[in-house]
Amino acid sequence: MWTGYTVGKKMVGVQIQRIDGKRISIWTMIKRHLISAFVYLTPLLIGAIILTFLNDGPLRAIMTFNEIN
Repeated sequence: MWTGYTVGKKMVGVQIQRIDGKRISIWTMIKRHLISAFVYLTPLLIGAIILTFLNDGPLRAIMTFNEIN
């Protein structure tokens, strides 16, 4: 098993390690992926909330808006 690797990291020889140099556990990898998913999805959720609740008119694409005017 490739503990501390993704396929890309394995190809270039980079490995995730703890500060003391030991290999990370599966639980540490799961926590790392959950935290990164939260960090990356938070702006998308904020944007979805803004579009859903703060929109006053119909949603239009830029091209549609330019064709109307």
